[in-house]
Amino acid sequence: MYADDFWGSLSDMLQAITASPVPVIADVQGPAVGAGCQLILACDLRIFGDRGECWIPVAQHAFAMDTWTIQRARELVGGSFARNLLLGSARMSVDQAVATGFAMARAAVTEQHDEPLEIAQAIAASAPLSMQHAKRVLNSPDPHNDESLDKLFFAAWASEDAQEARAARAEKRLPKFKGR
Repeated sequence: MYADDFWGSLSDMLQAITASPVPVIADVQGPAVGAGCQLILACDLRIFGDRGECWIPVAQHAFAMDTWTIQRARELVGGSFARNLLLGSARMSVDQAVATGFAMARAAVTEQHDEPLEIAQAIAASAPLSMQHAKRVLNSPDPHNDESLDKLFFAAWASEDAQEARAARAEKRLPKFKGR
């Protein structure tokens, strides 16, 4: 049995992830089932370890899945695989996640090496205003009629970060972005 506020709390969490101005990365090192799968669907990027897999057993538990989750699954893994997940109770393996593009990488965590963290750190070093704009466009239900996206677009192009990127390219060095 689920608590009375389960769906509200889950929805708030998923919305917080999609509304975050920075990319949110899921590091899937084991099974992500049900709400865990919804969580990684909300994330912008996913990294799967060797034991990473996900599934949503709605039919086995007599659940109805919310429209957002179904649409997001269709968008991110494709219509056929979304049907396999939701209707056929299929599990998405690490190989399938990488092959479909659902996972950006297969990366392991060992005692000596945390490859997912290194990937996340490389992404975090990217230009925040550019990522914020791209994320907002990707998550917008109607990006062509959202004036706030135009403001973000022009702000990124006019930013100190854009100037820093040009200078870094000319000087053949890595840029240091500040989000302004």
